[in-house]
Amino acid sequence: MAPGGSVIFVKYASPNEIIAAGTVLPVLGIATVLLRFYVRNSRKQKMGVDDWLVLPAMFFVIGMGACMVAGVQKRVFGYNTPPPVGSSREELLTHINREIHIEQQIEFAFSLLMIQSYCWIKLSIVFFYRKLLVANKGMFSHFTWALIAIIIAWTVTFTFSIIFSCGTHFQAHWGSRLDLITYCPDGLKRQEGLYVTEFITNVLLIILPLPTVWSLHTTVKRKFAVTCILLLAFMAFAASIIRLVILLQVVTTPAAYAAKVDENQTITTILYWGMIEAGLALIACSLPMLKPLISEHGIQSAVNSVRSAISLHSITRSNGSTGSKGGSKASKASNNYSKLEPGAPDMAPLRGDRTAEGTSSAAQSSYHLDEPKPIVEAGKIRIQRDVDVTNSRA
Repeated sequence: MAPGGSVIFVKYASPNEIIAAGTVLPVLGIATVLLRFYVRNSRKQKMGVDDWLVLPAMFFVIGMGACMVAGVQKRVFGYNTPPPVGSSREELLTHINREIHIEQQIEFAFSLLMIQSYCWIKLSIVFFYRKLLVANKGMFSHFTWALIAIIIAWTVTFTFSIIFSCGTHFQAHWGSRLDLITYCPDGLKRQEGLYVTEFITNVLLIILPLPTVWSLHTTVKRKFAVTCILLLAFMAFAASIIRLVILLQVVTTPAAYAAKVDENQTITTILYWGMIEAGLALIACSLPMLKPLISEHGIQSAVNSVRSAISLHSITRSNGSTGSKGGSKASKASNNYSKLEPGAPDMAPLRGDRTAEGTSSAAQSSYHLDEPKPIVEAGKIRIQRDVDVTNSRA
């Protein structure tokens, strides 16, 4: 038995953990998406398909978080299954418990939002692969289009599968046990199919770019760096593994052992790990675009943006005040920046035989030796200007 009274291999998710997942992950997701668009806009880069696709994903993840919070507020997520009412078999089958009724409604909405969020996040990741690695119409390009088709087909299939799992008897989704047995006989099999196939698409997402990356004509260090960026979503992949194992454990549990499984707690824990997967995936798919914010030039650019907001009059007054107090002391400021020429693409695809070293000496000289040299499209020049300004009293 797992800690916390759970008979599955992980402990049941507590109300506090559910609230944390339903609030913190969407907030962090919103922050990373907004920063992603800020970086694109501040660097005058064109928005790509992968950028726009994270917007619907963000809203669906927010909806998932709202479901988690509502479930706890209604005391149906993170709490034990209410005891059955009545003693006869007929009463057990026909009675509709209020808490279970609400839990089933929230679970239904959560499942639909989850499918949509996974779809848009995965499509964004695949289009990012295409922008980063597709230089021509080779095999990798065909594989990415095939994966896009698979993701769309998976989304449409399981969206309708969940909606019509009880046929046209939609009320049966949150009805009595008799309703579920009568109208939704294969509901658990549909859930199993959903999570197993979702896991398979995760595996495809992880392994798809690796052969292309490691066939590039570049250094091992650079290949490893690109691989690490592409595998940032692995932390979300781990959550999908945990959720799948929980479901398979429930499905394959003997009847005598299954009687010890708390239905509400188990369902809540499965949804909890689904929330973690979606939240982490939304964050991870935007992290590669935020590198300029943590690089030296990215930080300097942010500082310069703040400085540019200050009026010239205020700066002049500040310099004058400093001069009267410090005599003839001089102040020195350095302003470093790098900028793409107008019309240059935001990111050129990685091509095995083209690196920053092969573009121009000017492009090489615009970066410090300890920084990775970005790939610049042929014919474009990246420029860095160092300006030293000295202010002193005459």
